[in-house]
Amino acid sequence: MAMFRETVSLSHDGAMKALSAGMAPASAMGVPQCFVVVDASGETIASLRMDGARYLSMHTARAKARTAAAINAATGAMSSGSLR
Repeated sequence: MAMFRETVSLSHDGAMKALSAGMAPASAMGVPQCFVVVDASGETIASLRMDGARYLSMHTARAKARTAAAINAATGAMSSGSLR
């Protein structure tokens, strides 16, 4: 039985729109964030560190984006046990 993994191709324009979409609520809440957009292989397409965001937050954002690409799913619902 063959298994297929659906992937989404994202242009640089789409990556910039994703950064803007994340930045808008963070700005509205006054909580600066770091954002990283990766392709299906986990390579960075675009990234943004908002003014005032913590330095190490960029490393965390990149790791979360790469993990999401590797498992083909969002990382927000992962339990700490699934990271072992």
